[in-house]
Amino acid sequence: MKRFLLLLVLIPPLLAATESRASNAKRDDKAKSNASKSAGPAAGAKSSASKSAGPAAAAKDTVQTLIVKADKAKLVEKPGNQPRTIATLPQFMPVEALSRSGGWTQVKTPDGKTGYVSAASLTQNAFISVGAKLANMRLGPSTKEQILSKLPEHWPLRALEFKNDWVSVADCEGDTGWIHKSGLSTDNYVIVKLKSINLRKGPGVTHPLRFTAAQNVCLKVLEEKDGWLHVEANDQDKAWCSAKIVWGYLIED
Repeated sequence: MKRFLLLLVLIPPLLAATESRASNAKRDDKAKSNASKSAGPAAGAKSSASKSAGPAAAAKDTVQTLIVKADKAKLVEKPGNQPRTIATLPQFMPVEALSRSGGWTQVKTPDGKTGYVSAASLTQNAFISVGAKLANMRLGPSTKEQILSKLPEHWPLRALEFKNDWVSVADCEGDTGWIHKSGLSTDNYVIVKLKSINLRKGPGVTHPLRFTAAQNVCLKVLEEKDGWLHVEANDQDKAWCSAKIVWGYLIED
C-alpha cells in the first residue's frame, strides 16, 4: 500500500518533466526547421550567384585576327637586334593578335606557335580584297573544286583560314569559299551596303558633306581615326565615313 501511494506521488512530477522535455524538443526542432528555412534563400542566392558567375567566368575576351601582309614574315621568339626565328609565315595567313609592344605584335599562329611579328608585316584587321580583275571563289582549296561565284577587283573579303596557298574567305553577304592567293590583295577596301552614304571632309558628322557613295561601291581605306575611315573612291576623291556604315573593316557582332 505504501508503495502504491509513493507511485501516485511520484508519477505527476515525472509526467510533467517528460512533457517539458518533449515540449523543449519540439521547440528545438521547430527552431532548427525555421533556421533551415531562413538559410534557404541565402543558399539559393549563392547558387544563383554561382550560376550568374558562370557565363562571366565562361566569357572569353574577343580575339582580334590579323593577316600576314608581307610576302614572308618572320615569327621570332622575342624582339631584339638578332631575334631567334621560330617560323616563317606566308602571306594571307590569319593569326591571333595577343599584345602589342612598340613596332612588334605578339601573335599566335593557327598551329599554336606563339611569338612576335613586325607590326608592319600585318594588316590592321582580318579583311583583305580581290586583287585580280576577277577572282573565282571555289567550294574547296583546289582548281578542281566547283566555282561558287566570280568576284570583281577590290571586292572586300574577310580572311578565315589559310591552306596550301588558298585562303578561306567570307564576303559581305555571308557567303564563304576559297580563293587562291594569286587573286587576292592585302589592301583594305570597304563596300557600301546601304542605298547610299554620306562622305565628309573630316572624321565626324559635324564636318561638311564631301560627296555620296551608292550601294555596292568599293572604297579603299587609307587610315582610321576614332571610328571613322579616310577612304578613296575610284575617281581618287577622298573623304571620311563612319566604319559602322560600311562592310569590310569591323567584325559584325
